[in-house]
Amino acid sequence: MPAFERLVSESTGLADPFPILSTLRADPVLSHHLAPGTIVAIVDAVNVADQITRWPEMTKQISVADRIVVTKGNRVTPARSLPAFAEASL
Repeated sequence: MPAFERLVSESTGLADPFPILSTLRADPVLSHHLAPGTIVAIVDAVNVADQITRWPEMTKQISVADRIVVTKGNRVTPARSLPAFAEASL
């Protein structure tokens, strides 16, 4: 079997990304074979403001992400969703 070029780790829902990233960096065996690449967060534009208020993991996901994919963007105005993103990135 050929060596893997990429490994994708997906955590469904709201999960704190730091334990996974810390493990990849701190474990000598894992860090020798794996390096974190692009981190992508999927954000529901309709519910982002409520989720940031209720779930601290949401802010962590947004702040650590290299890329953010916004779903349901056609259902909200920028005035409703942009303040939530700005708060999460602080």
